[in-house]
Amino acid sequence: MSEPIDIIPAAAAYANLDHPASRYPKPDRGKERLVPLANIVHEPVFSIDQDDQIFAIGSCFAREIERAMMRLGFDVVSKNLGDVGAGEDFQWLRNKFTTKSILQDLKWALDGATDDELAATYATSDDGKTWTNLGFGGSHATIPVALDELLVAHRLWLEQIALIRNCRVVVMTLGLSEAWYDSRTGTYTNIAPTRQVVASDPERYQMHVLSYPQLLEDLEACWSLLRKHCRADQKMLLTVSPVPLHATFRGQDVMTANCYSKSTLRAVAEAFCMAHGDVAYFPSYEIVTLADRKEAWVSADYRHVNSTMVDHIMHAAMSAYVEGIALMPTRHAMQAMVLAKQHAAVVEVFEANGGLGEVAQSYALHYAGICYTALGDMKLAEGCLRLALERSPKNLQTMIRLGRVLVRTDRPTEALQLANRALQHNPKLGIALKLRDRLTRRR
Repeated sequence: MSEPIDIIPAAAAYANLDHPASRYPKPDRGKERLVPLANIVHEPVFSIDQDDQIFAIGSCFAREIERAMMRLGFDVVSKNLGDVGAGEDFQWLRNKFTTKSILQDLKWALDGATDDELAATYATSDDGKTWTNLGFGGSHATIPVALDELLVAHRLWLEQIALIRNCRVVVMTLGLSEAWYDSRTGTYTNIAPTRQVVASDPERYQMHVLSYPQLLEDLEACWSLLRKHCRADQKMLLTVSPVPLHATFRGQDVMTANCYSKSTLRAVAEAFCMAHGDVAYFPSYEIVTLADRKEAWVSADYRHVNSTMVDHIMHAAMSAYVEGIALMPTRHAMQAMVLAKQHAAVVEVFEANGGLGEVAQSYALHYAGICYTALGDMKLAEGCLRLALERSPKNLQTMIRLGRVLVRTDRPTEALQLANRALQHNPKLGIALKLRDRLTRRR
């Protein structure tokens, strides 16, 4: 007989009603906890140091978490993984949508696997000369390549996953519960086989709707691998991706299928965290799904969380988990301060945050440069913008801001060079065209 995930004595249960967040908000009581963004009370079960190495693994929302944490100045090891032959598309190969694919990667990366074991899971094209690894993520994973090339890429990927050994914090994001099963090898894929692959070998693959016991068993197996191979003080921050299913293979309304998927994952996350003192759940799923649709989603698809919301989530998470420091405001908060002409406040924040990571430094330097310009300190403005451009050489906005500072300090030739450099990246960039035309007329 199964047991409850928590047992609370009656007196303690009623005492819990005194918690300030124990009752659901109403328009006349606690409305600020839902409007404009959900403000969910969260009590951390461990702490994170700002110099801790962090590894994020899981669905596409894990990539958003990586970017947000880097903007906050954290050392995100998983974001710094190198190229395995897929160029700019490599980041999408890293997406792991199910507990099955996360577990498979951890097994192979930490316990090891032979080339034959890896190759057995690949799908072959019609000519039998090229292969795809359905264990990668994203549509680019279905592009066939030579077997030796695919094995090299897979090996490099597993070596990089193994970097999780030395990270003190693992952020795991659970994505969905529809998983494809390879009946020939007894393994699960990360993405669906294409129609062509299924047509060429119709008995090989099945689509499984994973159950609560299966999902919980997978998380326990992942945790056992991490305990066996990684540093003893490693902690896990567990989240459920708010990104809904793009489509379902179940022959039902995708919104119904998505509700089962997310509800089951959320229930499993709760039980898993209750069973492990060094695992914590952070309510990113709730923060997004309780928000107004316009605040939460990229308007083009109603599926992907907009970057402002991701920054809000991770700033809330790290504010709870990181002790003794004042976190850099999010990029969007800094932008709002600039638009409100709070230039001195931005400079004060910038000068108080010296130990930032590369990405955080880039946006902080950019906005500090804008504010020093507004305050009339052209020397500091130029210095900040040049350093920002060193860290983000393709940031066209920084190029133009620096160009304007150079104009104000009577160096039009250098400013024109920056305008032309920006136009090489984007020939239709209006602010660069205006700066170039202005400087050309002056010559």
